[in-house]
Amino acid sequence: MPLFKQPSQIDQLKNLQARNIYVDKKHRYIYYEVKTKKAYVIPPDDLQKFSTLQNRFILAGCITIVTYGVFHLGYLVSILAGAAVYLLLEFSYRRTLKQKYVILERFDPQPFVITDSPDQTISGLRSVIASFLFLVMGALAILSLFFNPHSQDLTSRIVMIVIASYAFYLSFKTFSTWLKNKGK
Repeated sequence: MPLFKQPSQIDQLKNLQARNIYVDKKHRYIYYEVKTKKAYVIPPDDLQKFSTLQNRFILAGCITIVTYGVFHLGYLVSILAGAAVYLLLEFSYRRTLKQKYVILERFDPQPFVITDSPDQTISGLRSVIASFLFLVMGALAILSLFFNPHSQDLTSRIVMIVIASYAFYLSFKTFSTWLKNKGK
């Protein structure tokens, strides 16, 4: 028996809806841009690429952190590398979105929203493990402030405090979501 089961189709659709991607009655993937109120038809082949391009800011942030933390480049070079990656991904995202996909004139995402049922909520053990791992990640970031000889400058300390704070926030958010779902 595998350790993790394959996500069901309902779970996959809920994950897509978190990114404003819906499936209409004709079984097409529709990206709904909330700010402009436009809907784009996404071919199934491009769905993974499109989802990756939606995380372009996170990918650029990761590149910035890796170039600064792993390659020990200056923080200005790291920020420029992250900005270059972001601009490249933004250009690719806009070019793909504006030129390749068909625009739907009238699209209302409300009828396509999938609601939670009790058997589709996140499992308790999985949430507790995720919360614990975020907590450990935050604790390790705080401990690295005291035991890492490279974290003596102010910039490194600020980065580690931000990472630790975000990890603690994710731990709290995951645990509180688990408590809320447990009460249902």
